Amino acid sequence: MTEQNIKYTLSKVAIEYWRILRSYERNLASLANSNSAASTIKNSEKKMISILSENGLRIANFEGQDYSPNLPLTVVNTDDFDGNEGLIVAQMIEPTIVDDENVINMGKAILARKGS
Repeated sequence: MTEQNIKYTLSKVAIEYWRILRSYERNLASLANSNSAASTIKNSEKKMISILSENGLRIANFEGQDYSPNLPLTVVNTDDFDGNEGLIVAQMIEPTIVDDENVINMGKAILARKGS
């Protein structure tokens, strides 16, 4: 297996793990011991970031940033807007995974108008 294939496979696992962590974060309030759960989520995320870093990868999260068509992500609600002016990345559905030179996996995002 080539280094690029290993990075691609690792990035796919990281995306799924990231999605699970975000799901737990959204449901923290309903968990009986939310402080412990929040701590577990933070520790798991740090470990995931460390593992990615050891393999030359990092997560790029554009949530809250101004949208630009050159961002390495796929927008799932592009038909909701005319043009790209005044838009922000409202929510990342999947993170973008990059190494020093390449986008390994494009993220997926939902856009919104600024101020809405």
